[in-house]
Amino acid sequence: EVERDGTIEWAPTGHGDYYQHPEEEEFSEKPSREQIIAHAGALRKQLAELPTKADNLGHNQPPEEIGPPPYSEEERAELDVLLSETEQEVGSEEPDENKLQQITQALKEFAAKALKYAGTKADLAVDETIKKGIPIGLAYASFGDGLSHLIANISNLFGF
Repeated sequence: EVERDGTIEWAPTGHGDYYQHPEEEEFSEKPSREQIIAHAGALRKQLAELPTKADNLGHNQPPEEIGPPPYSEEERAELDVLLSETEQEVGSEEPDENKLQQITQALKEFAAKALKYAGTKADLAVDETIKKGIPIGLAYASFGDGLSHLIANISNLFGF
C-alpha cells in the first residue's frame, strides 16, 4: 500500500522537498565579563557543596566502591582559588590573557576529573538498578502471572 501512492521512503532523511534543516544555535555573541564572573561565583558555591569523601551508605549491601570523589579538601581549595582568580582577572581593567589561559588549562583538568567521576557514578547507578530492579520486577511479573493462572483455573473448574 505504501508504494501504490508513490510514497516509498518511510524514514526521515536529511534532504528532499519537505525537509527543513534545524536552525543551528549560534554562539557568535560573546558572553559579557559580568556573565563569566557570575558563572565562576555560582561554581564556587556549588563546589562548596560537593563531597570530598566517599559516601558511607551503611553496612547492608553497600554499593561497589568506585573510589573517593575526584577532589580532596586540598584540591577543592585549589579549585576555589582558581575560580576566585578567574573572577579577579576577568573583572580587572586589563586581564592577563596568559594567566587566564593557565587558569583555563587547570580548570579543564579539574573538569575532566569531575566528568570521569560522574560517568563512573552513573554507570554504577545503572548497574545497581539493573541488579536490584530487574529481578524484583521479574519476580512480581511471574507472581502476577501465576495468580492470573490460578484465578483462571479456579474459574474454569467451578464454572464462574
